[in-house]
Amino acid sequence: MRTKIYRRKGTYDYYVKISRALFKAFDYLNYKTTDDLDKKSLDKIVIYYKTQTVKKNSQINADISFLFTVLTHYDVADRMAKFIKLPDDTTTFRPLSDALLKKFLIYLNSLDLEESNNLSWVLSMYLMLDTGVRMNELLNIKTKNIDLVSNSIILD
Repeated sequence: MRTKIYRRKGTYDYYVKISRALFKAFDYLNYKTTDDLDKKSLDKIVIYYKTQTVKKNSQINADISFLFTVLTHYDVADRMAKFIKLPDDTTTFRPLSDALLKKFLIYLNSLDLEESNNLSWVLSMYLMLDTGVRMNELLNIKTKNIDLVSNSIILD
């Protein structure tokens, strides 16, 4: 409940998603209470994630870190072995090729800005391309954070 009150909706939703995944692991491992956790539990949870889910190491690390944060808050983390992160396996960002980017820009410029939501869509694409703003940040830009004098946008 505290997280729902003091965190953004996106953060709360992310925590709910991680919690559901952890509850599935606990159910699979037949862990009913924190009393079931011991020094071997961490390895069992990681093995569950590796064999029963399609999560990459980076997401497993995030889920386990979240678990340890919760267990530490409730003074239960010391029952489990120390968490050593799995090797990072995130895929690197691959930028668009120059040829594909040129085609995309030609397409953007060909859209009729008077039609439907084209103006918003084109503006969104240009902002993402020119600034590197993330989708969630883009969707949460407020009018008060746009400064036309300095041509800047302040992201919350």
